[in-house]
Amino acid sequence: AGKLIDRFKVDSGEWLYRDDYAGVVVYSTADGSPLTLTAADKVIPDGYTTKQRPSDAYNWDAKKQDWMLNAAKQAELDAQIAQAAGMRKLAEIEQAIHHHLEQVVAELGLGVESGDKLISLYAGYDNPLRPYAEAFGKHRAQVWVMAKQDKDLILAGKKPIPTVEDAVAAIPPFAMTEIKS
Repeated sequence: AGKLIDRFKVDSGEWLYRDDYAGVVVYSTADGSPLTLTAADKVIPDGYTTKQRPSDAYNWDAKKQDWMLNAAKQAELDAQIAQAAGMRKLAEIEQAIHHHLEQVVAELGLGVESGDKLISLYAGYDNPLRPYAEAFGKHRAQVWVMAKQDKDLILAGKKPIPTVEDAVAAIPPFAMTEIKS
């Protein structure tokens, strides 16, 4: 910070200067939020520091005049990050399972667009594709029940999150033998 003329001291005939804080960013010692000072600011306000908070896991230590790592808060933040990454991965797995089932629907010749709706149409009345649609409907339900059970185990910490490829590979194949004529 440079210097600004603060005032003229009449009795001594000298100019008094002060620090120029215009544009200086300071950080709240309560929550680390930034504040940009202006030319009107003669001092850094109480409760602020020029030291940027490294992360939300740090708390201000007034004695040391520095940010100190709160290990418990860091562990909590790490757990939140891991949980969010895990939820994204589970969503990717669910999308891959859905895509896999859509491919099976297409291979059966039951349609590709909105396969679930097409299956229910074919299974809903007498037609040559009804046995395929009913058998696939049961297969699909079994796949999603299995996926839900796996997800529950993963969220309970009893099973690691698989790769998308491993999750899809674990889907039991649809067997034409499931079709009742």
